[in-house]
Amino acid sequence: MVKRKTDIWLYFEVLPAGSSNQKTINVRCKFCKSVHAKNATRMKSHLQQCTYVPHMIKLKFNILTPKSKGNHSKFPFETSMKKTTSAKLDNDNTDAACTSSTVSTASTSASDNIHVETPVYTKINRIQSFCDRMTHEQNNELNILLARAIYTSSAPHSITENEDWKLFFKKIRPSYTLPSRYMLSNRLLTEEYERVEVQVNDKIKQADNLSLQCDGWSNLRNESVINFIVTTPEPLFVKSVLTKAEKHTAEYITKLMVEVLEEYGPKKFFAIVTDNAKNMRKAVRQCEEMYPHLVSYGCLAHTLHLLCSDILKLSSIETHLPHIIHIVKTINQCQVLRAQFTEIRNEMKCRVSLSLPVKTRWGSHVKCLQDLTKCKSVLQRLAISPDKTIQDRIRSAKANLLDEGFWINSSALVELLKPITEAITRLEGDSSSIHLVCETFAKIGSNISTHLECVKLKDCEKTEAMDKFISRKEYALQPIHFAADVFS
Repeated sequence: MVKRKTDIWLYFEVLPAGSSNQKTINVRCKFCKSVHAKNATRMKSHLQQCTYVPHMIKLKFNILTPKSKGNHSKFPFETSMKKTTSAKLDNDNTDAACTSSTVSTASTSASDNIHVETPVYTKINRIQSFCDRMTHEQNNELNILLARAIYTSSAPHSITENEDWKLFFKKIRPSYTLPSRYMLSNRLLTEEYERVEVQVNDKIKQADNLSLQCDGWSNLRNESVINFIVTTPEPLFVKSVLTKAEKHTAEYITKLMVEVLEEYGPKKFFAIVTDNAKNMRKAVRQCEEMYPHLVSYGCLAHTLHLLCSDILKLSSIETHLPHIIHIVKTINQCQVLRAQFTEIRNEMKCRVSLSLPVKTRWGSHVKCLQDLTKCKSVLQRLAISPDKTIQDRIRSAKANLLDEGFWINSSALVELLKPITEAITRLEGDSSSIHLVCETFAKIGSNISTHLECVKLKDCEKTEAMDKFISRKEYALQPIHFAADVFS
């Protein structure tokens, strides 16, 4: 009788012989496609170790052997029968000698045609015996992903040295080895920079048309920095220059601009965008002389921010703003007032906090005004509090808080400036919005004409505000904006 093949062959395919002289027959795993010699034992061993094999198939071939711990019986079924018979006799209070006799009869009664089927034991892996393993490549891949998350979230590099973070990762993946602080600050950071640099260069090479954006500011260490961004139209950060002791002359800025233009090909660029500083405007004109095909225009977000500043500098408004700032500081800088303000705010289910304007933060003056007007009821309740301590601390701001004219003027200022700050948010986004510029200025002009009448201003101040708007509009709108508006 031909011996039946085991089920192990279901998961391998026999490969044809490469030549007539080949003695060894090879088989290929159907899961991972690896090639092995035709040997059932080795094939079974491969299935148990292959990571592509389903868990149920591994269990099928993971059979307990007679060498299992605590089992010294010659036959794998004998121990089971002893246990079963022993348990049965214990229940019936039978003598132990009968147990031996019964087992002996069951195991040696082949002449009586008694067939005992040998049970197949399947080994079940428990979670306690599971051993987590990870290759060097897998560990490095996780290091890269973790490093990227740390860089993009501005988390400290020392996070991987914190004992609680170590415990957290140990629970998630015991075999994973966290990168050191040194590795995050050196090799992984360099590799991530190179990866992003390659991506940026590829996107710029694939783009047909480019524009260059240039802006100067100070970093956290108060060092002078000039940044360059190339738009495809997707904005891509390409260069940051620490100017150190170098003066920001037009010639110096022109030199930096030319370096970027030449690096990526000046013929692919069609526009340069800068702020309204005189040195920037002069540098752009020099670039236009060197590359006649270039056009230039000012940063629209910066221009609208300057328009906001122009309106805030009107005498009547400039007198009104200090009262608002004084109220905010009075509340925020006094622990008693701040605690009482928070209590009343929570009671009235108001979720707005008071904020101060920041000179370099676009729209922060409008936000300060908005927050104050939204907290009107809370502040007025605070102003009439019977508590003597609160009355002593809020006395300097109480008159304005209870003056309805003060609130009407503040609300009118919000309505006047809010469309400008909303336009800044819309135009400074990453999406292409050059076709919206003409429409945006038309709406802002209409809003200013309407709401100037609601703000407490002199006639000469209203005229000055409109003149400032027209001046900013004429500077901002260039032929390229009108063309974009037509084609949109």
